[in-house]
Amino acid sequence: MNVKNNIKKIFALGASGALVATTLVGAFADLSAYPSPFIGADGTLDATLVVGQNADMIDMLGAVDIAASLQANAYTEVE
Repeated sequence: MNVKNNIKKIFALGASGALVATTLVGAFADLSAYPSPFIGADGTLDATLVVGQNADMIDMLGAVDIAASLQANAYTEVE
């Protein structure tokens, strides 16, 4: 029984680590990688992220991943 609980804990830890890694990798994407219908000529987002009330967890995580990558690129350095 104890081995079963340890396997569950290891799996949960691995899944959590994978989700964090996916979010971090998505945050380093730039807006030029997004399709042109979603990014305007001035480089701003021309879309809305919508997650339904009964959406699956994977859909919510996908929306968070996209929002994180957009937020990471939503600045301009000024010298």
